[in-house]
Amino acid sequence: MPLKLVPPQEGRSPNWRIRGTYLGTYVDRSAGTARKELAAKELARLRVEIECGRYAPTSGPTFLEAARLYLRSGKRDPHLKKLMIRYGGTLLSAIDQIKVDAWAAELYPQATAATQNRQVYTPVAAVLHHAYPTLTQNWLHLRRPQGAAGEARTRWLTPEQVAALIEAAGSMKALLIFLVGTGCRLGEAVALDWSDVALERSFCYLGRTKNGDPRGVHLPPAAVAELANTDLKVGSVFGFKNRFEVYEPWQAMTKVAGLPWVTPHVCRHTYGTWMRVYGGLDEIGLLSLGVWKDRKSVTRYSHAVVTEEARKADLLPIGLLPLKKG
Repeated sequence: MPLKLVPPQEGRSPNWRIRGTYLGTYVDRSAGTARKELAAKELARLRVEIECGRYAPTSGPTFLEAARLYLRSGKRDPHLKKLMIRYGGTLLSAIDQIKVDAWAAELYPQATAATQNRQVYTPVAAVLHHAYPTLTQNWLHLRRPQGAAGEARTRWLTPEQVAALIEAAGSMKALLIFLVGTGCRLGEAVALDWSDVALERSFCYLGRTKNGDPRGVHLPPAAVAELANTDLKVGSVFGFKNRFEVYEPWQAMTKVAGLPWVTPHVCRHTYGTWMRVYGGLDEIGLLSLGVWKDRKSVTRYSHAVVTEEARKADLLPIGLLPLKKG
């Protein structure tokens, strides 16, 4: 929203307000006058201050207020509470790259870049995006620390490990089989409603995905059979309000199975690897599933098989090479 005058509201201050964004700086403050012509002069003065880099906001929404709105909307982040306690009083308009870098260094001085990214940069960016989704201020494009993506590593499960998890799953069995059999993200599975499931067609519809594109999902026989055994066929398919409710019972399941390192996201990698190995799909085939959006995302599953070209090594005359004496 561009910087503009907002008229007084009945029952509140008689003064005009100045609100909006100018040159990447957000303003929300009183003009200090009930006269529109004087308020316009104040707005012009603020524009000049912003252009000269002299504008210093003294009031406005704080990080604490924005974080509370974020949580009230149903979103969650286990690392947000610490940020709210420590930096809640910071004005949103005062948050920039330098400040967030300082927060990360102060809160987690010995942590890896991946940890700082997960526990500071990501929750801060999420709160700010939620507060001002249409603005293009600098803090909406936070540069993440070098190495924020962590070590490139793809883990997947063997059929024997999945069998062990299923045996230990209990009430988590349907969700586990669904994740392994469809490659869906945990958030997508938790949001799935029975109104979007057609077991007779081995089909479900995801109207909301991380990529932003809705897609249809094929349910393999094991998933259809498990979902068919579910008593309640109304509302949430798996009965969780959000993905954070899944973690505790999931950890208990993996501990019983003797595989405490397995996260729900490993099931997605397992699906990709298995579709490559057992389904015989190449990278183009994996992309056509709609589970991944770009070639880079499916290239990681190339490790699961060797190419036909690599098999030509069988023709090498290794056993025929003469042994060198002496």
